[in-house]
Amino acid sequence: MTTAMHALALYAVEAAMAAAAALIVIPPLWRARRGARRLERDAAREALLEALRAERREIEEALRSGGIGSAEAQALLADLRRRALEETRAAGPEPEGGGSARAWIPVVLAVVLGGSAAVYALVGSPELIELSEAQKVLEGRAPAEAVARYLERHPKDARAWVLLAHRRVEADDFSGAVEAYRRAIAASPKVAEDPDVLFEYGAAALTANEEGAFEDAKKRVLRGLALRPESGKGLEISAMLALATRDWKLARRQLAAIVRLTPPDTPQRRRFEAALRELDARIAAERPPLRR
Repeated sequence: MTTAMHALALYAVEAAMAAAAALIVIPPLWRARRGARRLERDAAREALLEALRAERREIEEALRSGGIGSAEAQALLADLRRRALEETRAAGPEPEGGGSARAWIPVVLAVVLGGSAAVYALVGSPELIELSEAQKVLEGRAPAEAVARYLERHPKDARAWVLLAHRRVEADDFSGAVEAYRRAIAASPKVAEDPDVLFEYGAAALTANEEGAFEDAKKRVLRGLALRPESGKGLEISAMLALATRDWKLARRQLAAIVRLTPPDTPQRRRFEAALRELDARIAAERPPLRR
Protein backbone atom coordinates (compact mmCIF):
# COMPACT_ATOMS: atom_id res chain seq x y z
CA MET A 1 0.00 0.00 0.00
CA THR A 2 1.41 3.44 -0.95
CA THR A 3 1.81 6.40 1.37
CA ALA A 4 -1.14 8.16 -0.23
CA MET A 5 -3.32 5.08 0.17
CA HIS A 6 -2.27 4.71 3.82
CA ALA A 7 -3.20 8.33 4.45
CA LEU A 8 -6.53 7.98 2.66
CA ALA A 9 -7.33 4.84 4.65
CA LEU A 10 -6.51 6.56 7.92
CA TYR A 11 -8.50 9.70 7.19
CA ALA A 12 -11.44 7.72 5.78
CA VAL A 13 -11.68 5.64 8.96
CA GLU A 14 -11.38 8.76 11.14
CA ALA A 15 -14.11 10.49 9.12
CA ALA A 16 -16.36 7.43 9.34
CA MET A 17 -15.92 7.24 13.11
CA ALA A 18 -16.59 10.95 13.49
CA ALA A 19 -19.74 10.62 11.36
CA ALA A 20 -20.90 7.63 13.41
CA ALA A 21 -20.34 9.59 16.62
CA ALA A 22 -22.35 12.49 15.24
CA LEU A 23 -25.20 10.23 14.20
CA ILE A 24 -25.34 8.66 17.68
CA VAL A 25 -24.99 11.79 19.79
CA ILE A 26 -26.53 14.68 17.85
CA PRO A 27 -30.10 13.41 17.10
CA PRO A 28 -30.97 12.54 20.74
CA LEU A 29 -29.56 15.83 21.95
CA TRP A 30 -31.47 17.70 19.30
CA ARG A 31 -34.72 15.97 20.20
CA ALA A 32 -34.16 16.59 23.92
CA ARG A 33 -33.58 20.30 23.39
CA ARG A 34 -36.01 20.96 20.55
CA GLY A 35 -38.40 23.75 21.34
CA ALA A 36 -36.25 25.20 24.11
CA ARG A 37 -35.16 28.81 23.83
CA ARG A 38 -31.48 28.05 24.58
CA LEU A 39 -29.25 25.10 25.33
CA GLU A 40 -28.28 24.68 28.96
CA ARG A 41 -24.67 23.75 29.43
CA ASP A 42 -23.31 21.63 32.20
CA ALA A 43 -20.00 23.37 32.95
CA ALA A 44 -18.49 20.39 34.77
CA ARG A 45 -19.24 18.00 31.92
CA GLU A 46 -18.00 20.45 29.27
CA ALA A 47 -14.75 20.85 31.17
CA LEU A 48 -14.44 17.07 31.42
CA LEU A 49 -14.98 16.59 27.69
CA GLU A 50 -12.47 19.31 26.85
CA ALA A 51 -9.90 17.72 29.14
CA LEU A 52 -10.47 14.36 27.47
CA ARG A 53 -10.08 15.91 24.04
CA ALA A 54 -6.84 17.57 25.09
CA GLU A 55 -5.47 14.28 26.44
CA ARG A 56 -6.47 12.51 23.24
CA ARG A 57 -4.63 15.13 21.14
CA GLU A 58 -1.52 14.78 23.29
CA ILE A 59 -1.51 10.99 22.90
CA GLU A 60 -1.99 11.21 19.13
CA GLU A 61 0.74 13.82 18.78
CA ALA A 62 3.15 11.69 20.83
CA LEU A 63 2.37 8.72 18.58
CA ARG A 64 2.93 10.74 15.41
CA SER A 65 6.24 12.17 16.62
CA GLY A 66 7.53 8.76 17.70
CA GLY A 67 7.56 9.67 21.38
CA ILE A 68 5.48 6.59 22.20
CA GLY A 69 4.73 3.34 20.41
CA SER A 70 1.34 2.04 19.32
CA ALA A 71 1.16 -0.37 22.27
CA GLU A 72 1.76 2.41 24.79
CA ALA A 73 -0.76 4.60 22.96
CA GLN A 74 -3.41 1.92 23.21
CA ALA A 75 -2.74 1.51 26.94
CA LEU A 76 -3.05 5.26 27.52
CA LEU A 77 -6.28 5.38 25.53
CA ALA A 78 -7.72 2.48 27.52
CA ASP A 79 -6.90 4.31 30.74
CA LEU A 80 -8.47 7.47 29.33
CA ARG A 81 -11.65 5.56 28.54
CA ARG A 82 -11.79 4.11 32.07
CA ARG A 83 -11.37 7.52 33.68
CA ALA A 84 -13.95 9.02 31.32
CA LEU A 85 -16.55 6.53 32.45
CA GLU A 86 -15.70 6.95 36.15
CA GLU A 87 -15.69 10.74 36.08
CA THR A 88 -18.92 10.86 34.08
CA ARG A 89 -20.68 8.76 36.70
CA ALA A 90 -19.16 10.87 39.50
CA ALA A 91 -20.37 14.11 37.93
CA GLY A 92 -23.92 13.40 39.12
CA PRO A 93 -27.35 12.87 37.51
CA GLU A 94 -28.11 14.22 34.07
CA PRO A 95 -30.44 17.16 33.59
CA GLU A 96 -33.99 16.10 32.85
CA GLY A 97 -34.58 15.28 29.21
CA GLY A 98 -30.92 14.87 28.18
CA GLY A 99 -29.68 12.02 30.40
CA SER A 100 -29.95 9.13 27.98
CA ALA A 101 -28.28 11.08 25.19
CA ARG A 102 -25.43 12.39 27.31
CA ALA A 103 -24.75 8.96 28.75
CA TRP A 104 -23.52 7.91 25.31
CA ILE A 105 -20.91 10.66 25.02
CA PRO A 106 -18.05 8.95 26.96
CA VAL A 107 -18.74 5.66 25.18
CA VAL A 108 -18.64 7.26 21.74
CA LEU A 109 -15.53 9.22 22.69
CA ALA A 110 -13.81 6.02 23.84
CA VAL A 111 -14.72 4.29 20.56
CA VAL A 112 -13.29 7.16 18.50
CA LEU A 113 -10.09 7.23 20.56
CA GLY A 114 -9.67 3.47 20.45
CA GLY A 115 -10.36 3.41 16.71
CA SER A 116 -7.72 6.07 16.11
CA ALA A 117 -5.10 4.06 17.98
CA ALA A 118 -6.07 0.89 16.14
CA VAL A 119 -5.78 2.54 12.73
CA TYR A 120 -2.38 3.98 13.61
CA ALA A 121 -1.24 0.56 14.80
CA LEU A 122 -2.39 -1.12 11.59
CA VAL A 123 -1.34 1.34 8.86
CA GLY A 124 0.89 3.78 10.72
CA SER A 125 1.08 7.54 10.55
CA PRO A 126 1.31 8.92 6.97
CA GLU A 127 4.21 11.12 8.06
CA LEU A 128 6.09 8.14 9.50
CA ILE A 129 5.39 6.09 6.37
CA GLU A 130 6.77 8.91 4.21
CA LEU A 131 9.87 9.06 6.39
CA SER A 132 10.34 5.31 6.05
CA GLU A 133 10.10 5.49 2.25
CA ALA A 134 12.63 8.34 2.16
CA GLN A 135 15.02 6.25 4.24
CA LYS A 136 14.71 3.37 1.76
CA VAL A 137 15.51 5.77 -1.10
CA LEU A 138 18.59 7.07 0.71
CA GLU A 139 19.74 3.50 1.33
CA GLY A 140 19.16 2.53 -2.32
CA ARG A 141 16.50 -0.07 -1.43
CA ALA A 142 13.36 1.62 -2.78
CA PRO A 143 11.50 0.42 -5.90
CA ALA A 144 11.06 2.73 -8.88
CA GLU A 145 7.57 3.87 -7.85
CA ALA A 146 8.73 4.90 -4.37
CA VAL A 147 11.77 6.72 -5.80
CA ALA A 148 9.54 8.62 -8.25
CA ARG A 149 7.22 9.68 -5.39
CA TYR A 150 10.22 10.78 -3.34
CA LEU A 151 11.55 12.86 -6.26
CA GLU A 152 8.21 14.67 -6.57
CA ARG A 153 8.99 16.12 -3.14
CA HIS A 154 12.81 16.30 -3.52
CA PRO A 155 13.53 17.01 -7.23
CA LYS A 156 17.08 18.24 -6.52
CA ASP A 157 18.28 14.97 -4.99
CA ALA A 158 20.71 13.88 -7.71
CA ARG A 159 21.54 10.52 -6.14
CA ALA A 160 17.83 9.66 -6.08
CA TRP A 161 17.69 10.43 -9.82
CA VAL A 162 20.61 8.05 -10.35
CA LEU A 163 18.79 5.38 -8.33
CA LEU A 164 15.67 5.93 -10.46
CA ALA A 165 17.82 5.55 -13.60
CA HIS A 166 19.14 2.22 -12.27
CA ARG A 167 15.62 1.02 -11.53
CA ARG A 168 14.49 1.95 -15.04
CA VAL A 169 17.44 0.16 -16.61
CA GLU A 170 16.48 -2.93 -14.59
CA ALA A 171 12.98 -2.62 -16.08
CA ASP A 172 14.40 -2.18 -19.63
CA ASP A 173 13.06 1.39 -19.72
CA PHE A 174 16.20 2.90 -21.22
CA SER A 175 14.52 6.07 -22.50
CA GLY A 176 13.29 6.73 -18.96
CA ALA A 177 16.78 6.03 -17.67
CA VAL A 178 18.28 8.58 -20.08
CA GLU A 179 15.94 11.27 -18.73
CA ALA A 180 16.73 10.31 -15.13
CA TYR A 181 20.48 10.51 -15.80
CA ARG A 182 20.01 13.94 -17.38
CA ARG A 183 18.14 15.17 -14.32
CA ALA A 184 20.81 13.77 -12.01
CA ILE A 185 23.64 15.47 -13.91
CA ALA A 186 21.75 18.78 -13.99
CA ALA A 187 20.94 18.58 -10.27
CA SER A 188 24.46 18.16 -8.89
CA PRO A 189 27.95 19.29 -10.00
CA LYS A 190 29.34 16.37 -8.02
CA VAL A 191 27.28 13.83 -9.95
CA ALA A 192 28.19 15.62 -13.19
CA GLU A 193 31.82 14.78 -12.38
CA ASP A 194 31.20 11.11 -11.56
CA PRO A 195 32.68 8.99 -14.40
CA ASP A 196 30.51 5.98 -13.57
CA VAL A 197 27.31 8.02 -13.91
CA LEU A 198 28.55 9.63 -17.14
CA PHE A 199 29.45 6.28 -18.70
CA GLU A 200 26.08 4.80 -17.64
CA TYR A 201 24.31 7.78 -19.24
CA GLY A 202 26.12 7.19 -22.53
CA ALA A 203 25.36 3.46 -22.47
CA ALA A 204 21.66 4.13 -21.77
CA ALA A 205 21.46 6.63 -24.65
CA LEU A 206 22.99 4.07 -27.04
CA THR A 207 20.75 1.24 -25.83
CA ALA A 208 17.63 3.38 -26.09
CA ASN A 209 18.81 4.69 -29.50
CA GLU A 210 17.99 8.20 -28.26
CA GLU A 211 19.54 10.10 -31.17
CA GLY A 212 18.63 13.42 -29.61
CA ALA A 213 20.79 12.53 -26.61
CA PHE A 214 23.88 11.30 -28.53
CA GLU A 215 25.76 14.59 -28.69
CA ASP A 216 25.21 15.43 -25.04
CA ALA A 217 26.02 11.87 -24.00
CA LYS A 218 29.23 11.93 -26.07
CA LYS A 219 30.30 15.16 -24.37
CA ARG A 220 29.57 13.72 -20.93
CA VAL A 221 31.39 10.44 -21.62
CA LEU A 222 34.44 12.35 -22.85
CA ARG A 223 34.36 14.29 -19.60
CA GLY A 224 34.29 11.00 -17.73
CA LEU A 225 37.32 9.83 -19.73
CA ALA A 226 39.18 13.02 -18.86
CA LEU A 227 38.66 12.06 -15.21
CA ARG A 228 39.39 8.36 -15.78
CA PRO A 229 41.48 8.12 -19.00
CA GLU A 230 42.31 4.41 -18.81
CA SER A 231 38.68 3.26 -18.64
CA GLY A 232 38.11 0.66 -21.33
CA LYS A 233 34.36 0.95 -20.76
CA GLY A 234 34.48 4.71 -21.28
CA LEU A 235 36.61 4.36 -24.42
CA GLU A 236 34.24 1.82 -25.93
CA ILE A 237 31.11 3.86 -25.18
CA SER A 238 32.71 7.04 -26.53
CA ALA A 239 33.78 5.20 -29.71
CA MET A 240 30.23 3.94 -30.26
CA LEU A 241 28.78 7.42 -29.67
CA ALA A 242 31.33 8.86 -32.09
CA LEU A 243 30.27 6.33 -34.73
CA ALA A 244 26.60 7.11 -34.03
CA THR A 245 27.24 10.82 -34.59
CA ARG A 246 29.55 10.19 -37.61
CA ASP A 247 32.46 11.73 -35.77
CA TRP A 248 34.99 9.56 -37.60
CA LYS A 249 38.07 11.29 -36.27
CA LEU A 250 37.06 10.73 -32.65
CA ALA A 251 35.87 7.20 -33.35
CA ARG A 252 39.24 6.24 -34.89
CA ARG A 253 41.17 7.77 -31.99
CA GLN A 254 39.09 5.90 -29.43
CA LEU A 255 39.27 2.59 -31.27
CA ALA A 256 43.05 2.91 -31.62
CA ALA A 257 43.30 3.54 -27.87
CA ILE A 258 41.16 0.47 -27.17
CA VAL A 259 43.40 -1.67 -29.38
CA ARG A 260 46.46 -0.49 -27.49
CA LEU A 261 44.87 -1.36 -24.13
CA THR A 262 43.62 -4.80 -25.21
CA PRO A 263 46.01 -7.75 -24.71
CA PRO A 264 47.42 -9.11 -28.00
CA ASP A 265 46.36 -12.42 -29.51
CA THR A 266 42.91 -12.27 -27.91
CA PRO A 267 39.49 -12.40 -29.60
CA GLN A 268 38.73 -8.93 -28.21
CA ARG A 269 41.92 -7.48 -29.72
CA ARG A 270 41.18 -9.01 -33.13
CA ARG A 271 37.60 -7.70 -32.98
CA PHE A 272 38.72 -4.15 -32.26
CA GLU A 273 41.44 -4.31 -34.93
CA ALA A 274 38.82 -5.43 -37.47
CA ALA A 275 36.55 -2.54 -36.42
CA LEU A 276 39.45 -0.12 -36.84
CA ARG A 277 40.20 -1.44 -40.35
CA GLU A 278 36.53 -1.15 -41.24
CA LEU A 279 36.47 2.43 -40.05
CA ASP A 280 39.62 3.31 -42.00
CA ALA A 281 37.98 1.89 -45.14
CA ARG A 282 34.85 3.97 -44.57
CA ILE A 283 36.88 7.12 -43.98
CA ALA A 284 38.85 6.49 -47.17
CA ALA A 285 35.66 5.89 -49.15
CA GLU A 286 34.10 9.14 -47.95
CA ARG A 287 37.25 11.20 -48.48
CA PRO A 288 36.89 13.45 -51.53
CA PRO A 289 39.23 12.54 -54.42
CA LEU A 290 42.40 14.59 -54.81
CA ARG A 291 42.43 17.10 -57.60
CA ARG A 292 45.02 16.55 -60.32
